[in-house]
Amino acid sequence: MSIKQNSILQVQKQHQIQRRGGDVALSKMCRLFGDNLGTELPTLWEAITSPLEKLEKDITEEIPIDIAQETVNSLQLIEAVGSSLDSSLIEQIKQKLSSILNGLKNSYTAIRHMSARSVGMMAQILTSHTLSFIMDKILPLMGDMEHEKHRQGACEALACVIDVMGMDLLPYIVLLVVPILGRMSDQNEAVRLMATHCFATLIRLMPLEAGVPDPPEMEARLTAEKEKQRLFLEQLMDSSKLESYKVSIPVDAELRKYQQDGVNWLAFLNKYSLHGILCDDMGLGKTLQSICILASDHFLRDQKYQTTKGPDCVPMPSIVVCPPTLIGHWVYEVNKFVDVKYLNPLMYAGPPGERTRLQKKVKKHNLIVASYDVVRNDIDFFGLILSGTPIQNNVLDLWSLFDFLMPGFLGTEKQFQARYGKPILQSRMPRASSKEQEAGR
Repeated sequence: MSIKQNSILQVQKQHQIQRRGGDVALSKMCRLFGDNLGTELPTLWEAITSPLEKLEKDITEEIPIDIAQETVNSLQLIEAVGSSLDSSLIEQIKQKLSSILNGLKNSYTAIRHMSARSVGMMAQILTSHTLSFIMDKILPLMGDMEHEKHRQGACEALACVIDVMGMDLLPYIVLLVVPILGRMSDQNEAVRLMATHCFATLIRLMPLEAGVPDPPEMEARLTAEKEKQRLFLEQLMDSSKLESYKVSIPVDAELRKYQQDGVNWLAFLNKYSLHGILCDDMGLGKTLQSICILASDHFLRDQKYQTTKGPDCVPMPSIVVCPPTLIGHWVYEVNKFVDVKYLNPLMYAGPPGERTRLQKKVKKHNLIVASYDVVRNDIDFFGLILSGTPIQNNVLDLWSLFDFLMPGFLGTEKQFQARYGKPILQSRMPRASSKEQEAGR
């Protein structure tokens, strides 16, 4: 190790010692003065609470750097002394949870980070209340597809809660697994990484969850929600337990049994923000099944938004990506099976000038149909995918699709090729041994 590196480490160590000393000193002062902290040490109490009052205004845009630093300092104080505050003062901090929620949505990474750590601290000292707050206010941010910073803040808050609570989180694990699972395929890399970290931690604790009774203070609605989530996990492991999905809008077709099964499965994935691939053979009605889910989802999402105005149900367009020869077919099939008021397709095709003109019409449609090449050329304009034929040439095509749908789920391309691609290829060789054939199967 060089002299410079050693010097840097010494400085870092000194800073850590100073930080720990400061935390201990502040905590002892809070315990000493108890509920008189606000009158005996008003400067300290003001430093803890006043910046939070600024966050009450839901400042999500860029704010002056000095105000941002004050807010970060305040949140650091809350994390440091929260567990040492008198119960009456904790009650006052409890009333500021809405401010901390706004911090999770802030444009500054540091404010979101310290807000997340503050949520973790609150979960330790006010577990039941904070978990209820997470369910009501933070989890909806996980589904806010219009604001990636909101998803980042919400996911980091859950990561902090999971890290600080450890085994104490067991009664609540089932409530968090499903929303975290849905974010493991998020478009934003930071969200994906945090969600993957959270899921890996929770899944190790899941076997212990069933033997832990619900805390007496757990709200009845959370207990009921746990049962719903347990049902999800059962259905995830056994598709025969999937509920029959009733298409919520009129469809001018009668679904066959296997098509209804496909719709049930697609509805299950959609309900829990999961991604998947419908692999029926050609001619068996993948288009119809997809139309049923698309139209129903747009209808139900719009209804929910009209009622709640929630960030997780803002109406958004869908996209179908297909070969150029099938664009017209898709539009025809949509118009054939459902009314335009439920699913209004736009044929996005033509030369660049024509596509630029069509982009101005997108907001009037809730379904865009385009070819692979057009999406590739206009990639800055697009994001979502629905593919009809997942495997065109070899098994690596399957990895490519899953790497889009659920990045990292099947490992790297090299890992997938070693585990699946190579054994399958070798098993098809004329001189393949029985062992190689078995490995291919």
